[in-house]
This record gives sequence, C-alpha cells and structure tokens, in this order.
Amino acid sequence: MKMTQTLLAAAIALVPMTAMAGGSIDAFYIDNEIDDGANKEDGDGFGFRGQAELGNGFSVTGLYQNSDVSGSGTTTDITETRVGVSYLCVMNKQFSLTTNVETVQVDLTDSGLGVGLDGYSAGIRADLAIVDNLSAYAKVAYTDLGDVAGDDVNGAEYEVGALFSINKNLGAFVEYRIVDLDIDPNDELQLDTLRVGGRYTF
Repeated sequence: MKMTQTLLAAAIALVPMTAMAGGSIDAFYIDNEIDDGANKEDGDGFGFRGQAELGNGFSVTGLYQNSDVSGSGTTTDITETRVGVSYLCVMNKQFSLTTNVETVQVDLTDSGLGVGLDGYSAGIRADLAIVDNLSAYAKVAYTDLGDVAGDDVNGAEYEVGALFSINKNLGAFVEYRIVDLDIDPNDELQLDTLRVGGRYTF
C-alpha cells in the first residue's frame, strides 16, 4: 500500500511539472480484459497519464489507471501505477523513436484477497506522423513483475495507437495494449487494455 501511495504521489506531481517544463496530461476511459488461462473477466474504468519534459530529449512519465472486471461470479479490482523516464530521438519530421524505463505496480483484489506485483518495464516506441494532425505509434516492451508465491512473473507488452491533434494544445487518442505474462512454471496471465481519451499538451 505504501508503494502505491508513493508512486501515485509521484505521478500526481507531474501535473505542476508539465505546466512549467512542457509536456502533456492524458485522461482516458479504459476497457480491460484479464485472462489467466482458466477464466476471462471483462470490465472498465479510468486512468490518467502525464509527461514532464526535462530537456535534451529526456522526460519523466507517470500513469495511474483503475478498473473493475467481472467474470465467473467474481469481480476483480485492477490498479496499475507506473513512474519512469524516457528519451526521445527525432529521426526526421515524420519519424521518431522513444526508449523508456519505468517502475510498475499492479494490484489485483478479488473478494477481499489481494495480489501485488512490483517490478519494472523497459521498451521502445516508434511514432510516425501520417499527416499534419494525425500520428500513429507502436511500442514493444519487456516487463518483469517479480514473483508470486515463488513463481517469476514476466513477459512482453505490445501497444499500438493513434493520436489526432485538434490544435496545438488539444488532442484525442485511442490505443490498445496487450500485456502477455508468463508465470513460472506453466501459467500465463494476459491483460488487454483499450484506452480512449483526450490529451492536453503544454
């Protein structure tokens, strides 16, 4: 719980930082599906994400999202919190690459019983400007969330999305992410997330 509060406080701190240093704030609706191989649960929720530019291509990033998913007579509360740093490399006017490393915490609570996963994620993202006000992006990352009952939890993340810029400050985006985790020795956990939201750029 203390870890959650610490990471959330850091993410919230990005709001005034972006106002001073440049960056963006996102607010979004999420549709989640979680599949552990035996059961599938679906639900929805909300989230916030921020980016504060530090200069020379470096930024601090933060994300918080929460959803309730239901299936097989149970409801699971999923909370995800991330704080990290990223580096932007602009290749030309249309194409850029961003690398990032972030801490990750995922809490799953089902009928009062909770499982907390803590670890990190490292990835690379490619952005392509299709036309002046529309861009598409794709990201791949490796994520390690520590262990549960002695079993390692790690795997890959895949994300694709598109951003439509209404003007220099306002935008709307849609993106889809798959987190495909292996739980040693033979179990798997897949978390699919659809995000639809708006962005304010400072």
